[in-house]
Amino acid sequence: MQGYKKETELLTKLLLEILPILKAQYNLEEYQSKDFRTGDIACMKSLLSRLKHLKTSKFFSTASSDEDLKLKLKVDAYEKTAKNDQKVIAILKNKEKGLEQRIRELEKANKEAVALKKSMERKDEKLREVMRYNTVLKAKLEC
Repeated sequence: MQGYKKETELLTKLLLEILPILKAQYNLEEYQSKDFRTGDIACMKSLLSRLKHLKTSKFFSTASSDEDLKLKLKVDAYEKTAKNDQKVIAILKNKEKGLEQRIRELEKANKEAVALKKSMERKDEKLREVMRYNTVLKAKLEC
């Protein structure tokens, strides 16, 4: 009985360590870590039988021990994460390029707006001058 309990504890520890990796890698969402913490033997057996089916894959058949398996699962998960990170980085770089392009367009439009505003101010000043001159001429004509 003591040996059985020790084996169950070791199995629980191993499953709790690799469960997040397995869930991400092999779509084993129905298994929850709380089931293993409570010692749900049926749940453990179910997961182990699923893993036996997966064991025929190249990934599992190259693992020579539980430690190798854990390491391979961790490495595989890190590689998958790294690939996802690279995709995210590529997307962010593209967005950054798009934003830089948009900034250049806005700066160009801003320069055009400033130039147009200065032009309008000059024309407005000329119009005021013409109106002043027109007022002076009217005054002279009335005299």
